[in-house]
Amino acid sequence: MGIYYTIINVDKKEAISPHDFKYGAKMAEWCYHYEKPVLALHNLLAGRWKGDRVYVFADDLGDVDDEYSDELNYARKVFGMRNVTSSANRQCKRLQPDEVDTEDHGLRYIYNHELKEFIDLKHCPNDHEYIAPLPLLIAIGHDAPGGGNFDFEDDEDMEEAVGSWCDSVQSIEIRKEPLEGVDYEEFRPNFSELGHIDEDEDEA
Repeated sequence: MGIYYTIINVDKKEAISPHDFKYGAKMAEWCYHYEKPVLALHNLLAGRWKGDRVYVFADDLGDVDDEYSDELNYARKVFGMRNVTSSANRQCKRLQPDEVDTEDHGLRYIYNHELKEFIDLKHCPNDHEYIAPLPLLIAIGHDAPGGGNFDFEDDEDMEEAVGSWCDSVQSIEIRKEPLEGVDYEEFRPNFSELGHIDEDEDEA
């Protein structure tokens, strides 16, 4: 058993299910750098999903309502049901692999204008056991019973970072080149099943 995830654009009523891309839907089965669902998410947010309410919803939200009350309540109002994933699967257009861009276009910088933070993906660990940061930053329900399929016991900062961009998701901008004239703090998430970064990892 475990928690299964769907990427949902609440505003456009569109969704991406890892199942349709031949992945398992548990976070640990698809949420790695350069996997197709992650690339599709990045490309859409850099394009026609920019400025939308986009979240990675767990199928069983359990008792996590308080932490995400505004975003979760809005989604429930849009879909008219408490179980967002179940209702979204019926009401949303599920984007298929041939309908989305899953190529790697070198999108490197993820800006959160509301939080005045940015991520340089070249400064994030990206070997096989490291997780792409954005899906976890916009995840709702990762702390539901059953967990999010990752072990963060050695890194409390990363545990706290999960879902931390949910209430500012509309301010996300993804680009190939850095923005000029902004003085934002760089955030270097190191989500990992191992809960650590290699101390000898070089910075790009």
